[in-house]
Amino acid sequence: MNNLNSLIQEIKEKNFNFLDQLRDEKIIYRFNPVSQGILEGGSNLSLGFSCYALKTFYILKYWDKLSQKEKVEWTTYIKSFQGTTDSFQTPLFIDENFLRFSNDSKVLMKDLVKKTLNLVLDKKYLTSNQKLKNSIRAETKQAISTLYQVGQKPDKNYNEFIDSDPQLQNYLKNLDWSNPWSSGGQFSAFCVFSKINDSYANIDTLSSFSENLIDVETGGYFLGSIPNNSLLVNGAMKILSGLDWIDVPVHKPKKLIDFCLKTTPNNEGCDLVDIVYVLYRCLKFTDHRRKEIIDYLENLTNIISLHYFKKIGGFSYFINKSQTEYYGVKISKGLPTPDLHGNLLLIWAISMIDEIMNEENSSLNVLKP
Repeated sequence: MNNLNSLIQEIKEKNFNFLDQLRDEKIIYRFNPVSQGILEGGSNLSLGFSCYALKTFYILKYWDKLSQKEKVEWTTYIKSFQGTTDSFQTPLFIDENFLRFSNDSKVLMKDLVKKTLNLVLDKKYLTSNQKLKNSIRAETKQAISTLYQVGQKPDKNYNEFIDSDPQLQNYLKNLDWSNPWSSGGQFSAFCVFSKINDSYANIDTLSSFSENLIDVETGGYFLGSIPNNSLLVNGAMKILSGLDWIDVPVHKPKKLIDFCLKTTPNNEGCDLVDIVYVLYRCLKFTDHRRKEIIDYLENLTNIISLHYFKKIGGFSYFINKSQTEYYGVKISKGLPTPDLHGNLLLIWAISMIDEIMNEENSSLNVLKP
């Protein structure tokens, strides 16, 4: 406990300077993903990295110290990415540079192979265009959730399916639920869109559909054979984050807790924060094995600490290696330096661990992803 409290105190003192080093000199609400080893893609993308930084400001309560003018300017900057392009006519949040760096002529042949396998072998391989649309949808979800976190909404409503549209049900059915992390991410996005648009019929559709995914043995959300431990936990995280938006409780919290406690996550930022989030959400509905969860999270805090660069005051996505990609775009060389994404994820994980251990005396804010 003392180790956690001292780590939090140090992060709160040092992380602002780390984030400040990543600021663009001309546009202060634009951030680079790393300070060392940045690639062309990383230096050109804007929307996602600005959201990462704002979320970190929120968790560490730096946001509260900003002036009203600074808050308005930052949220206005994020809102400025909402619009339409020739490819996407609905009011998505689109970083034009992300579209530019995502285009690759080499994928055309791969797409032809995938389409053939999907047709002949009844597979569900995603083409590059489908992956791009999923990524744009994920960025839109992230922008909206970031604005919502600080009491803002997008200027234009966004939802691909109007309320009561049966196409939402068909869309969910056609996702590849043997890969619950990818499909769960799309499910979660529509939960966010439906919530902010008060699409109550769509919320009912999403809630009902989630019940079809429950595995009674593990408490996870998938269809078909049981995925590997990492994929099951990561998929559950996506589903639970969506259910939180539409006010649906965790269906099998005790089963999920049992599964998580016998799972050793990988050392990557996403795997660490995902298992913490699943335990955090489950404890909202049960005290099942709470003492064991606290012991488990204390050990996990030690692993998280291995990602921390004490002199700089930030975390890296990998141990001694920065995040290298953003939705398939190469952003850095992966040098031994902290990065914006890993920093956000692991500080978010620490905030949830802090709330579980300190309850009402926790000193950080917890995100609603």
